[in-house]
Parts: sequence; C-alpha cells; structure tokens
Amino acid sequence: MDYDEQDFLDGEVYSMQVETNHILDSISRLSAFAGGLKEDTVDPAYSNLAPFAGFSYQYDFPYRISATFQPMIFLRFFEDDLALFGKTREDTTLRVRTILTYRTNLLFGFAPTLTYTFTHNNSNIGFYDYNRHRVELGLTREF
Repeated sequence: MDYDEQDFLDGEVYSMQVETNHILDSISRLSAFAGGLKEDTVDPAYSNLAPFAGFSYQYDFPYRISATFQPMIFLRFFEDDLALFGKTREDTTLRVRTILTYRTNLLFGFAPTLTYTFTHNNSNIGFYDYNRHRVELGLTREF
C-alpha cells in the first residue's frame, strides 16, 4: 500500500485463505473458509494480524436466480499502542453478506448481481465501533 497523504499507513499486506466446498444437491452448495490478513505499516500502531472464518450457503431458485448467504467473523490484533488512546487496538468484526444473482448472459456473458452487506465492528477503543450497511450493484462472470 502506498498512500499519497498518510505515509504512516504505507506498507505491505499479506493474505491467505483456505476453503472447502460441498455440493448438497443439484441446487445448493455449502462452503466453509478460514484465513488471515497481515498488514505491516510504517507506524506499528496500525500494523495488525486479522484471522477470519466463515461459511457460505448458495441456493439456485427457479428463473435463473441464485441467492448466497455468507456470515463471517474477523478478529483484528494491532501491534502497538495508539498515541491518542494510550492502548493497543483490538477489533471483532461480524459481517453478513447476501447476494442475489440473475444468471443470464445479459452483457457478453456477465450476470447482474445485487449485494447487501451488514458489518458490525466492536473495538476495545469505542472510537472505532461502527455499524455499516452497504448495497452494491455489479456484474459477475464465472470462468
């Protein structure tokens, strides 16, 4: 990462994830995954390790509509005290994502998607507590 204005956040990001998939039947599947992120920043107060885990359930409805439900949890452990707060930050983030896909060749093989994501972040430093609702429209393609 290379920030124009916030050089103290410059650094490297590493990630790893493992996943297993199970086809339940001809119209549904279940996946489980776990992994981690490691951010090394110039300022160690923002460097962190973030293990995560979750699962995903996908169901294919009639009329080429698929729905995916995906809850996950992140634990984020920072490396050093934040000067302003005098302690090291630790966060627990819960995220639930729902995705609707209309499986059609609408545009050169791409299918439209509608995604809703709810995120709840709980930090040991109240300033970093938040709830977020996000809605996205997109296009996807399976290769």
